[in-house]
Amino acid sequence: MRKLLPAVFVLFGCTTAAHAVDVNFSGTLSTACTLAVPLTGQLGLAADGSLTSEAGRSANLTVLSVGSNRLFIEPPVWSQAAPTGYKPSGEDLMVKYVGIAGISIPQQDYTDVETIVSVNSVPLTTLSIDAKATNPNGFVSGDYAMKVTVTCAP
Repeated sequence: MRKLLPAVFVLFGCTTAAHAVDVNFSGTLSTACTLAVPLTGQLGLAADGSLTSEAGRSANLTVLSVGSNRLFIEPPVWSQAAPTGYKPSGEDLMVKYVGIAGISIPQQDYTDVETIVSVNSVPLTTLSIDAKATNPNGFVSGDYAMKVTVTCAP
């Protein structure tokens, strides 16, 4: 009997009950939107006489959106004074864009009015943007610079 008691103690004395715990996670997502321009555009003179980034290089805009946001894409404006001798009468400044990565953003052909694009939660997407200026008077030699303003807001 003496040998049986220590063995019973070892058998029942070392056992422990299994325990379970819940590991909880919580968080609040606030509406946020981040815009970045990893690649700026470059203007060039196209065969039709227009000044456009299609004859140079399109710009890329990276969009990261949490929640329901909208992109407000304005047509271009001159961001510096035009060269001496340039006649702006009759000019038309336009923008176009297309989504090239991530969630699909509808394509917009050249327009001279602001456009609005809905972007819900988007992990990361890239927009290719082109700017274009047409002018029946043509363009004199010199430096030209345009900008397209893109705003992301709820």
